[in-house]
Amino acid sequence: MARSSICAACAALLALLAVTSSWNSVSGQDVGCSGSSSQPDGQSAIISQSRYAKGFCPNGTKGTLRVSGEGIEEAKSDQAKVSMTLEVTAVTAIAARDQASTLASSVLGNLSAINGIGSQNAKTSSVSVNPKYSSGSDYNRIVGYTYSYQISVDVKNLTSDLLSEVLDTAVASGGNQLQIQRVSFSLSDAATAEVMVAARRLSVASAKAAAEIYASELGVTVGGISSVVSSSASMAPQSSSSAYGSNTLRSVSLSASAESASPTPVSIGQQTVTDSIVVEYFICTPSS
Repeated sequence: MARSSICAACAALLALLAVTSSWNSVSGQDVGCSGSSSQPDGQSAIISQSRYAKGFCPNGTKGTLRVSGEGIEEAKSDQAKVSMTLEVTAVTAIAARDQASTLASSVLGNLSAINGIGSQNAKTSSVSVNPKYSSGSDYNRIVGYTYSYQISVDVKNLTSDLLSEVLDTAVASGGNQLQIQRVSFSLSDAATAEVMVAARRLSVASAKAAAEIYASELGVTVGGISSVVSSSASMAPQSSSSAYGSNTLRSVSLSASAESASPTPVSIGQQTVTDSIVVEYFICTPSS
């Protein structure tokens, strides 16, 4: 009985050593290729294959070749977010609130009435009230209160005309109490997914082309794929001229002026999506 237990323990130890040896062999092939945690932001794709294809490189020296590829694709922004502030100052907080509420209702109502916007896309983000102090020697004395509304408008199915109408309606409704703080441009989820596919195809093609060039110049044969690490596609806005600043995610500030009769000119820019990939191929160096 004791002899059987010792044999079983020996067999288990040998199996553990075999698994450890196999794991070390696989890890040695994938060093630097499977570290997805170092990729910034978003998802990453990892494919790993530890064994050479059967019959690959029977008379040469087996190894690996690691190459990188990058794909860049552009698409026109198809949605925007407009952030604006409505401020009213009065002697009392109640008076400031009443005036600001009336003005905010007018702004939100007119924005919601725009075809393509609706009440679901024109909302109050936050409300605040703050005391206003004297600017003279008695600077601690409260001389009034400022009531502020933060309003945001999501512009879906973006066009220059629709965005221009949103800006002009807000300015006309809010008058000198309203300031447009920021216009942010982006891609919808559907558009982003479509552009990412194109960027990833380009990054794969770039990596394959690099592998073919290196293999040809080095006189080696490329086999199957050992591992693939693809960082998530990153998005960056491209500049585009506009009457009120750059067409990017940076701020676009407008001074509210209800007197302007001409529509606000807007030029919608591009969003750039970049995908990076690292591919490790099996290679065979022929014997001399």
